[in-house]
Amino acid sequence: MNNTPVNQPLASIARLIEENNDFTLIMHVSPDGDSIGSACALRLALMAMGKHVQAVCDGDVPRIYRFLEGAEDIIKPNDARITSAAIAVDCADEGRMGAADEIFAQAKHTANIDHHVTNTMFAQHNAVEAHAAAAAEVVKKLIEQLDADFGANIATCLFCGLVTDTGNFAYSNTTPDTLFAAGELLQRGADNALINRAVYRSAPVSKRRMLGLGLIKAEYLHGGKVAVCKLTRADFDRFNARDEDCEGIIVGPLLTDRSKIELKNLSFKAPKVLEQAGIEYAMMTDHPVTPERYLPICTAIAVREGASEEGALKAITINAAKITGIADRVGSIEVGKDADIAVFSGHPFDFRSRCVLTLVNGKVAHEEH
Repeated sequence: MNNTPVNQPLASIARLIEENNDFTLIMHVSPDGDSIGSACALRLALMAMGKHVQAVCDGDVPRIYRFLEGAEDIIKPNDARITSAAIAVDCADEGRMGAADEIFAQAKHTANIDHHVTNTMFAQHNAVEAHAAAAAEVVKKLIEQLDADFGANIATCLFCGLVTDTGNFAYSNTTPDTLFAAGELLQRGADNALINRAVYRSAPVSKRRMLGLGLIKAEYLHGGKVAVCKLTRADFDRFNARDEDCEGIIVGPLLTDRSKIELKNLSFKAPKVLEQAGIEYAMMTDHPVTPERYLPICTAIAVREGASEEGALKAITINAAKITGIADRVGSIEVGKDADIAVFSGHPFDFRSRCVLTLVNGKVAHEEH
C-alpha cells in the first residue's frame, strides 16, 4: 500500500471538517497577514458551524494585524490542548509550525492548506494550490464549500491575506483569479479601508520617530539610490519603540570582525531574533569588503544559530527583493518575473555545493560541464 501523501481536492478537507467537532488551526512562525487572516477566517467559519476551535501560533501576532476579528484569541503552543483534528494554514512544511508541530502530530486527523510550490504534503489531507497568490484564496474556496456563514468579518480577514501577500495587488503573483476573489470578498463586505489604515497607514508615533531618526542618520550611496543608517538599542529605548516598528531590515555584514563601531554587537543570532519578532529581514555581506559569494555561508551559519531554513532562504531572495522594491521582477520563481535562476549541485547553504547553472533573463550566463 502506498502511503505517500498526495495533493487532494478541498472536498476531502471539507468532509474532515463536517465529520469532526474539535479543531486546532496552526499558523506558521513569524506570522504574516495571510497566515493570520486565513486562520482567523477559517476559525470564524467553523465556530459559526458550531465547532470548537482554537487558533495556535508559535510567535506573537504583529500589532498591525490585531484588528482582525479573532486575532487577539490566538494562543501559544504551551496554552493549547490536543484536539481530534488539526489544520495547518499557510505552512510549507511541518517545521514552519515551530513548537506547534507537536500539537499537529498528536491530532488524529490532520490537514494542510497552503499555496507554496515547495509544500511537502505533510498531512493526511493536503490542499495545496501553488497557482494561488495567498492561502486566503484557498481558504475562501473551502469556506464556500462548507456553506458556512460568510459575513463581512470573514471577508475582511481573507481580504487582508490577499492584500498583504500580493503587496496590495502589485506583485506578479496577482492573477485574474486573485482579483476575482478580491472582488467577491468586497461584495461580501470586506473592509478594504480598515485594512489599509491598520496595515499601511497606522504607524505609531514611535515608528515615525524611528523613521525620522533613520533619515537623519542615513548615508546615501550610489547616487542616492541606496540609504544606509544605524539604529541602536538606545535609539529604540529613547522613543519607546518596539522591534516591529522597524520592518524591512537588512542584516549584515556578519562574516567579519568587529572592526567598526556599528559592528560592536555583531551576532549571527540576529536573523533568529528578527524572525521570532515577526520582522521581515534580508541579509547582505558588505560586498566587496566581504565578497557576495559568501552570502550562502552567512545564511547557513544563521540557520545554525536558530533562524529557520525557509526564513534564511527568503532573506537572500524574496525578502531582499521586497525591501529594495523590485519584488515585482525578481526574488521568486513566478510567471511574469525575470528568469534569473541559479541551480546548485546540492543545498545552496552547503559550502560544498557549486553553482552549476545560472540563467539571467532566461538565458544561460554560466554553466559547468
